[in-house]
Amino acid sequence: MLQKFLHGGKEYVATVQMGTETDTQDYTGHALRRCRFDHVRREVLEEALPGFRGTISQVPPMFSALKVNGQRLYKLAMEGQDVPRPAREVQVDELELLEFQPPHFTLRVRCGGGLYVRTLGHDLAQAVGTVGHVTSLRRIAVGEFREADCLTLEEALDPQKIATRLRRCSVPKRPKKRLLSATSVNRDAEAREPPPLPPLNGPP
Repeated sequence: MLQKFLHGGKEYVATVQMGTETDTQDYTGHALRRCRFDHVRREVLEEALPGFRGTISQVPPMFSALKVNGQRLYKLAMEGQDVPRPAREVQVDELELLEFQPPHFTLRVRCGGGLYVRTLGHDLAQAVGTVGHVTSLRRIAVGEFREADCLTLEEALDPQKIATRLRRCSVPKRPKKRLLSATSVNRDAEAREPPPLPPLNGPP
């Protein structure tokens, strides 16, 4: 049921640091190369954004849970392997530049499932003539649920605060059960009736 409730688009706020590329495309990885970024201006990034909106092609990162020939990519990456990954189409509904403070810039991304935001930041940095990696990533919405509507952990300890946030949601329908007649129900119950228990002092 949770899978149905959480089905839908997602929205993120991500910060990218220009100048350094990592093997994981985020701050947890090892640096692969460094490039200058002093030529990148806010207007340059703004001009590049339309190319990453709509249906775009994206190559999944090596450090991901996707499988190639039955093996997880991240396991292969940890062994030092870099295997070919076919590009796949992903959907970017909204892409906005929130802040530009070199070497960092911050994006707001609303997208469909399957998109890697760290790969989007990596590819966008390359599109403006440098390299980059994601230093922070926060999901602020999934489906109809938004972070702004959530309770903090402290607030969730207060039943009254929970009660004021409850609202009706469409619940996935249960599968229909076959209706049985009273006779068939009784007959089925008799068939499943356990044998009588032995006397307490009788043989085991």
